[in-house]
Amino acid sequence: MKVMYFEYEEGCLEGRNVHSAYLNDTINKNFIDYLAKLGKLVYITEMNKPAFRVIVRGKYTMKGNESDDHFMVILPEGDDISPLAELKEFISHYVG
Repeated sequence: MKVMYFEYEEGCLEGRNVHSAYLNDTINKNFIDYLAKLGKLVYITEMNKPAFRVIVRGKYTMKGNESDDHFMVILPEGDDISPLAELKEFISHYVG
């Protein structure tokens, strides 16, 4: 799996420093479990498309839906986007 690019989400209700991570493949449960290695996973299956949230304490929160090709990364307020590079590197090591 690979992050193709990040896109800043202007006017997002989740916060001011929110970026969408666009992937080269769709999200599946195995990939969600891989992301969960970074923090606490909340996985909701009672929807048409299961939703997930991974909370990486003190760094960021990821949230998205299974079968999509992107997910949101909610960073703390401010201009620091360095965690995105770390996340991109982590995702590049996923073998699904």
